[in-house]
Amino acid sequence: MRVNGKNSSPGDESMGVGAQKGKITLVSCPGGGNICSHHLVNINKNFHESEKYRLEKNYSRAFDLLKEAYQTTHDLQKESCLRCATMFRSTIARTVENMQTELHKMSTGLFKNKRYKEVYVEAGKILQEMKNGG
Repeated sequence: MRVNGKNSSPGDESMGVGAQKGKITLVSCPGGGNICSHHLVNINKNFHESEKYRLEKNYSRAFDLLKEAYQTTHDLQKESCLRCATMFRSTIARTVENMQTELHKMSTGLFKNKRYKEVYVEAGKILQEMKNGG
């Protein structure tokens, strides 16, 4: 499995099959990629749209799309899909963390903007939900 063109971790090369354009691509998959690739299309679609909203500074909508992508990973229940689902979830969580860091920088310091404080708090809640398996 690849995330932005890089292997996700040293032992994960056996996890994907085929190639798709997006944040996450499958390189090889124990289940043949049939189930994962279907869900991956939706996950990558949400990632792509989320990035557009992030660039527009519409963080609430970006987080909604990332939460939707995260929920999609829970549809991967087959045992052969568990590694992929876990990797998808960790990638989504890292993206939320990065956005939270971005929001923290914009809502603190000399040039802080108070309008981002609320969405920064929302990001923290979303991350906590993800860490609790929600």
